[in-house]
Amino acid sequence: MLCMNADRARLKHLQNNGHVSLTVLGADDFGTHVSVQGHVVSIKPDEGLADIDRLSRHFLGKDYSARENPLVTVHVAIDRWFGWSGGRPLQY
Repeated sequence: MLCMNADRARLKHLQNNGHVSLTVLGADDFGTHVSVQGHVVSIKPDEGLADIDRLSRHFLGKDYSARENPLVTVHVAIDRWFGWSGGRPLQY
């Protein structure tokens, strides 16, 4: 699940293409990372900011604070993933 502003260029790209690629780097070691590739399953308005609030509560312990812009929720199916840690590929 990805949440983003409704007016972002990346949303237009997802609507036109439907492919997703995302990499998360380790905070202290950029050689440690996980990358995922997938495709868009659905794009819908985040009514009442319920989805972003759920993510924000999980990771920050409070509701999402920037409430003035409309957001959308993009559900993504992961097709494949890979990662590296300590110079070795992560196992899956």
